[in-house]
This record gives sequence, C-alpha cells and structure tokens, in this order.
Amino acid sequence: MADSFQTDPFLRSSKTLHRSTQELTLQMAELDAALTREESSRFQQVLAGQEKVRVVGAIGLAIVSVFVRGGSLSALAITVAVTGVYLFMTLRMSTAALKQGSSRRDVIPLAIADAALVTALSAVAAMGGEEETIQWILLAGAVAAPAIAYAFGAGPGIVSFVMFGVGYVATDLLLAGLHITRAEPLRIVATAALWGGIVWAFMRYMTEVRERLDSLRTYAKLAEVGDIGTSDLLEGGSGPDDFGLIAGSLQKVHARLSEQIGSDSLTGCSNRRGLERGLLIACRLAKRRRSAVAIAAIDIDFFKQINDSRGHPEGDRVLRQLATIMRSTARDTDTVARLGGDEFVVVLPDSDWRGAQIFAERLRSTVQGASFGPPGTSIPVTLSIGIAVGETADELEPDKLMTAADDALYEAKEGGRDRIAGTRRATG
Repeated sequence: MADSFQTDPFLRSSKTLHRSTQELTLQMAELDAALTREESSRFQQVLAGQEKVRVVGAIGLAIVSVFVRGGSLSALAITVAVTGVYLFMTLRMSTAALKQGSSRRDVIPLAIADAALVTALSAVAAMGGEEETIQWILLAGAVAAPAIAYAFGAGPGIVSFVMFGVGYVATDLLLAGLHITRAEPLRIVATAALWGGIVWAFMRYMTEVRERLDSLRTYAKLAEVGDIGTSDLLEGGSGPDDFGLIAGSLQKVHARLSEQIGSDSLTGCSNRRGLERGLLIACRLAKRRRSAVAIAAIDIDFFKQINDSRGHPEGDRVLRQLATIMRSTARDTDTVARLGGDEFVVVLPDSDWRGAQIFAERLRSTVQGASFGPPGTSIPVTLSIGIAVGETADELEPDKLMTAADDALYEAKEGGRDRIAGTRRATG
C-alpha cells in the first residue's frame, strides 16, 4: 500500500532537507516510507469514516425524496435505482482504496458520485412540484466540498465544489425549461453565484487548514526520526491563530535544539559552535597524522542588495539554496558552516593548497552558473572566497587558520569580488 502513495509534498518542498538527512545517517527512502505509511493510515481512517456517512446519507436522502413525492411508484423506482448504483460504486471504490492503497486524487470519483447522487434525488423530489428541494444540492455541497477539501486537499475539494454548483444550475434550469418549476434563470444564476462565493471562501480556508496541518505533521515526523534541519516547514503553520502559536513555539524549540547540537536552523549547516568543534577536531587529527587542513571563508557578493531589493524572505531562500550547493560540492568529511548573515566557512581536512584551490574554484563557478530565487526568476549570485592552509603543527591552530582565511577573503573583496584569494601558510 505504501508504494502507491505520492511522497509527502511538504517533504519535497523543504528547502533544508537535502543533505541534513545524510548528516544524520538517515536515508531519504526511509523517511519517505515513514511519511507514506502515516499518510496511508490517515487516508484509510478518513475514508472509512466517510463511507459510513455516505451510506447513511444516501439512504436518508432517498427516503426523504420518496416521501416528498408522496410514495409515487415511479419516484420510488428511480430513487432505488439511483441510490443502489451509488452505493455499489462508492462501496466498491472505498473497498478497493482501503485494500490496495490510493492517493488523494483517487477520491475525485467519490466526490463526483456524491454530487451526482444528490443532484439526481433532488431532481426526483422537485419533479413533483416541490421546487425548493433543488436547494438540497446547495446545502449538501456547502457541507461536502469543504469537508472533502479538509480531508483530502484542494484538488478533490474543487471538483466537489464545481460538481455541486453545476448540478444545481443545470437541474434548476432544466426543470424550469420543462415548466416543472417556475424559477427564473437570472435568480438561479444569482443564487448559485452567492452560494459559490460563500462556500468557496470556506472551502479554501479548510484547504489551508489541511496544508498547515500537513506541514506541521511532516515537521513532527522529521523531528521524530532525528532530522531537525527543516525549520522552513514551520513557515506553513504560521498565522494569527492557534496554528501560528504552535508553529512559533516549535520554531523557538527548533532554534534552541539547533544551537545546542551545532546546527544552523535556517540552512541546516553547522553553526559557529559546530564549526569550532569541527575545526578543532580536524586540526588535532592533522597534527597526529602529519597532514594538512584547509579552510575557505566565503561571502556572498552584495548580499545586502538582494535583501534590500527582493526582501528578507528571498534573501533567506538564496542562503538555503547556496547551502545546498555548498554541501553537494563538499565531501562528506568536510564541515560546511554558516557563521551568520551571508558568511560561510568550509573546513577541508586532508586538503593541501592545490586541493583547496580546486574546491574553491569548483564552488565559485557552480554558484556563478546556478539559478537562485523562486521558480521562474533568476537572482545573480557570486562569491568571494578566501582560503588558508595549515600544514605544520604551528599552523594547525583554529584561530590562525580562521584569521588567515578572513584576511584572504578581505583580499578577494578588495580585488573586485567574484574571485579567490589565499595564502599557503596560516601564520596569524
């Protein structure tokens, strides 16, 4: 059953997940499977609950329709046939979904069947001259569309909304054209428009609630399995209500945990504490092995202009995208850290001067050719990089390496930016 589900969309939209799961030795496939199992279980529970509502509702509406027609045999025959087909189809679709697994899109046939049943039974009742029974379509749609949107998302909800609206207009116009009812076309359209405006707003709100719940649920699942480098998922829960309060509290907890374990909450990179720990370990190992350690200090050129012209949310997006590129360019043994703002540092154990130059140039050229910003736009980004290498015991001191790299970074900026500068020896 799990294989038939689509991977949680909020997992895929996470901007910091790309490598944080690797850093915690958690495979993406395992995370996908955990989220899929949970989504499958929720889907089954909701579908099973709605199955009972559909059966009871269909039978109840059928009885009322026959009662309104005064027990007419023709109305009884039509009602039994329509209700029987509906129950057979819905029970079969629900059973298949529960046994084989399904996705939210597979609820669409059920949404269409719901609207078709209500429309047909309302028309049967109205054909006896009780034209107010056509309003049943709008009443049922006002409940069904938001409920489906909340349970299964925007797609099935929109289909339900459209089908009930079209069913009402078509039925009322048809019966008016046959002179069974006396409704005027203008009143029919106006009623449908008023209903549509109210129900659409409520349905969109319920869809937003579902999306925010999914966002918080996905974050909770990631935290459960040990991945805390995904605070951007909490943005989906923000707002002036209880969801916003919960999301705000989780963001504070996330930031505290990230600080304690040495992770930057925005990008998923190491923070200053993580950098200091990683650099100290690298220097100690290098002294023991008599090997070299290189360090690259990195700044985004004119990053303030990006924040000023595009806004801080887009600036944060650029930082996350850059962090993803840096982690994919670095080796598993390297430490990629964000010190704050647009300042990054990469620790390169077992790298000499030539290795540091190759890494820095690869990173610089990759960033220069990459596309930053939201889909459909491109924010030009370049880097200034300062590199320093420690080879002797005296040079393999964290403070000396950091100072030498900072000096080299300053030199790269003074030299015109979008370039690499450095020194072979950390002699701070």
